[in-house]
Amino acid sequence: MLGDRRITAWNQWPEISWRSPEAPAFLGDLPHTWISAEFINAVRCMFAYERVLDDSLVLAEGLPYGWISEAKEVGISGFPTYYGNLSYSIIKEGPAKMRIYVSGDLMPPPGGIIIKPPILGPISSLTIDGEGQSPTSEHAVICHRCPADIVLTY
Repeated sequence: MLGDRRITAWNQWPEISWRSPEAPAFLGDLPHTWISAEFINAVRCMFAYERVLDDSLVLAEGLPYGWISEAKEVGISGFPTYYGNLSYSIIKEGPAKMRIYVSGDLMPPPGGIIIKPPILGPISSLTIDGEGQSPTSEHAVICHRCPADIVLTY
């Protein structure tokens, strides 16, 4: 999306993007603030989003594995959601182990907090606050409490 900004010096996203930025073609009226809002929403959804289908809060589904493998820790703090402010950190503790701290003043939604961390294989073991749990799926964990200390291996 960043490469499609036109006119470049304006840092605007046009209504229409063409393959060739030099093409004499219609861009629409500028500025298009709704496109900027969509970009912010896309970045927001990488970290957390509210899923209406099952009344859940989904965390980390859009985070690239490289961010965790290189930085060793990725997180957010005071992130506003429908259910309250959310904080979490994902810490890579070993080649196939992650610790996820979830906190904040949020009330877990009825569908739970669904954590989909960027992992390279299926979850093989899982604890939530030190208690062994069965994974929800090969790549997701459902937690119904906050705060929570989640450790998983894959």
